[in-house]
Amino acid sequence: PSPRRRTPSPAPHLVTIPQASTALARRWLRAAQDSIQARFRERGKKLRDDCEECLGEMPEEDEWFYGADLRFEGRQVLTRGDALRADQLTLEAEAAVRVRRIEADFQVFEQEKQATIDEERAIFEAKLQKLADEANRKLELRTRELERTKDLRREECDAAEKKERDEEGAASSATLAKHRDILDSIDQEIEGAREAVEKQRKAYEGEQRGFFDRHESLQIQVIADRRISAITNIRQIRKETQAKIRGDENKWQNDAARWLSTGRRKVELKKREDADMEAAKRRRGQ
Repeated sequence: PSPRRRTPSPAPHLVTIPQASTALARRWLRAAQDSIQARFRERGKKLRDDCEECLGEMPEEDEWFYGADLRFEGRQVLTRGDALRADQLTLEAEAAVRVRRIEADFQVFEQEKQATIDEERAIFEAKLQKLADEANRKLELRTRELERTKDLRREECDAAEKKERDEEGAASSATLAKHRDILDSIDQEIEGAREAVEKQRKAYEGEQRGFFDRHESLQIQVIADRRISAITNIRQIRKETQAKIRGDENKWQNDAARWLSTGRRKVELKKREDADMEAAKRRRGQ
């Protein structure tokens, strides 16, 4: 039999993730990282509190039961935990200073850049308004000139119609139509001048706004890029700080959890034995 021909695999379909979805995913990731760090910090705090409480339930007079080594180890665990926490607070304070400096620098940069953008926008709008006012002034002069021409043509038409009425008894329809055409053409010229000026103004303004809007968008993007850079640097500082904290803290939490487990078993055992002895005393007293 002839060999079976293999069907070629279809080309992989490339999925383009929208920018908004990417930004949302990054926010979720940052929120998850913050939540993990918060839980880690809370676990350390609870371990310190629990170890201190457990050690407090091992008084020195009961050392015969708990053993000096266990109490000493518990005290060492607490001492190391307190020292680590002090170091962590120092690292976090130093990181906070660096973060505030970045935030302050960005805030100054953003305010200055935005002030420049606003000033340039105000100057640009004032320039366009000045050009529009100048165009309207010239249009007004041209309109007045045409209106005066219209008035002169109307006077000429009225005089011609009067002369024709005096000579012929009435102005002919052809004369009246001709005069209307003359005056209408001047009205059309006035309207055409207005439309031409408005069209030219809109075309120029549209072109200039296009140039300026692109320039302004670039300035706004500079602010956005600087913000992203600031956020990235801040997160890097916090990440590095957490990395410094986590190593020794992880080891301490594991050691503290082991000691706490042993200590609690001993405390619970002592409580049961004390309860049994108290119950036996009560029975003997009866």
